[in-house]
Amino acid sequence: MIRRRQFISQTGSLLVSAGLASCATNPKLDPTTAAISAPRARRAGGESPFRHGVASGDPLQDRVIIWTRAKLPDSEEPLTVQYWCALDRQGQQRVAEGEVLASPEHDHTLHIDLTGLTAGTTYFYGFTALGHDSPVGRTKTIATDPDRVRLAVGSCSNYAFGFFNSYARIAERNDLDAVLHLGDYIYEVAAGQYGIGEQLGRVPEPAHTLVSLQDYRTRYAQYRTDPDLQAAHGQHPFIPVWDDHEFANNAYWLGAAAHDETQGPWEARRAAALQAYAEWLPVRWPEPGTARLYRSFRFGQLCELIMLDGRLIGRDEVLERDAPPEALAAPERSMLGATQEQWLAQTLVQSTKDGLRWRILGQQTMMGQLRINDLIANPDQWDGYPASRSRLYDTLEQHGIDNLVVLSGDIHSSWAVELCRDPFDPQAYNPETSRGALGVEFICPGLASPSPYLLPALAELPALYRSTHPHIKYLEGQHRGYIVLDVNPQRVQAEWYLIPTVEQKTNSEFLDARFEVEAGHARLKQLDTTPTPA
Repeated sequence: MIRRRQFISQTGSLLVSAGLASCATNPKLDPTTAAISAPRARRAGGESPFRHGVASGDPLQDRVIIWTRAKLPDSEEPLTVQYWCALDRQGQQRVAEGEVLASPEHDHTLHIDLTGLTAGTTYFYGFTALGHDSPVGRTKTIATDPDRVRLAVGSCSNYAFGFFNSYARIAERNDLDAVLHLGDYIYEVAAGQYGIGEQLGRVPEPAHTLVSLQDYRTRYAQYRTDPDLQAAHGQHPFIPVWDDHEFANNAYWLGAAAHDETQGPWEARRAAALQAYAEWLPVRWPEPGTARLYRSFRFGQLCELIMLDGRLIGRDEVLERDAPPEALAAPERSMLGATQEQWLAQTLVQSTKDGLRWRILGQQTMMGQLRINDLIANPDQWDGYPASRSRLYDTLEQHGIDNLVVLSGDIHSSWAVELCRDPFDPQAYNPETSRGALGVEFICPGLASPSPYLLPALAELPALYRSTHPHIKYLEGQHRGYIVLDVNPQRVQAEWYLIPTVEQKTNSEFLDARFEVEAGHARLKQLDTTPTPA
């Protein structure tokens, strides 16, 4: 049963639709010149109101959201802001410009939905207020019929645990079409509860657990002062979804494991977290004024990227891992809710009918099975909602849907998994031939959040999983980092780029693994780690 409600009307950030003049020319831009620039020379005294950088998101063939926050310290006065979008960094070949108001009602954030853009084109954009210019951002629309798509994939960026070196490496890349953030963009916990940050100068603000709207806004504002996060946002369009820590640990629509009555009504806390997310992330809401975040993006005939909300709307409460099997497997239990499940099935079927090559799901928690001593390892994952997973697999089989790639985050470690109904039954799955596999799953490590397998009590689990779980083809449980996903008509390839440390600034990363799945075969093939030319 779907548990979905309208939430407070002020949840959505200021959305401004800007119609664009058509352009007679569309020059190809050199991607090597496309890194985010510093702010232009100041034209007025005083502090710049653009302390949180710029961002873009949710690109389509003809439009993209551009974002900034314009606010002076210790002032709640609205600010008039000019924006522009152009084909060149200097803003001479403009395709759009206008004026909007950054108001305290939306925490002085601005979301401008630029329309009428040309497909597959790099654009630059910026803002001006009080005589100050913002940094110049770079963004890109989706091509009409691309023969290749490259996406960075990351999740779990805990500010207190260390520097955002992963974001810095993503920002340096000129070979990406977009960045997928699979949730836990912020962490709601109090200082010292999960990451101290004191020695690194990264103590969370406010210091207490987030409950009110101002709490969530303050935490987002702190994260967005980070120069590496600003650089990643300024270089690439983001396509984000939330997980639980944008709200509270193990959240779902009706509550959270980490919420109690001393923190006030859950409905008020949830509404505050939703509003802050809508204000601070460059998202285009499929249904403005609602909490629906699931949506899809078509990259021509090459692939459909389907972003799911497996966390909030429709999710039933997490049960204990030792709950009776019949309770866990109850058919009414859902990860997505009935409405989203139906939408996902329709989207997958239509994508196949329309002849798209690949279907890529961006979502939160691990879909592949994981057990310890015959009990599921983590009931917060799809293992805790097996009826939902079975219904998805039913859709795949009944409609002949192939070429499915699932992207997951949440568990701060790196995995490559073949998806099947029962990987422990040799009649249902053959790990040598991949018979029985219905798709593959790539799980990204934490961008900054630490792997649980760094804890001594859990250090032996990766070896146990590798030896007892035949569908797990790769597992690295030590490092932070991100995935680069490369999609072409013949195959999808995932590369895990890992960061040696987050306890100090570093320019280093290393390619730890590369796997591919060929079209028409739900079978993972490990490749060598010689870098692929961009």
